[in-house]
Amino acid sequence: MKLKPCVDEHQDLKAYAFFCPGCDGLHVFYVSGVVVWTFDGNLERPSFSPSLLNQGGLGRRCHLQLTDGTIYYYPDSDHALRGTSVELPEYPC
Repeated sequence: MKLKPCVDEHQDLKAYAFFCPGCDGLHVFYVSGVVVWTFDGNLERPSFSPSLLNQGGLGRRCHLQLTDGTIYYYPDSDHALRGTSVELPEYPC
């Protein structure tokens, strides 16, 4: 499994979580709510639009596009994978 569905207390789908090897942690694409991403429905080689900008604690910045199961890291990310692309890894259980 590469994406983990995230549901609310009523079991309504709210988001998909995935493992980001650039940050060595999890990020989330929301598919329900005020701010949402478009998802193509492919759980093995997913695509979300638009890009995801994650700005975490300690000034951490990760800017990526997930297309056809590949994570494309924008050069404005601040980790070692900036400006590169990697296959979406399996979700850690």
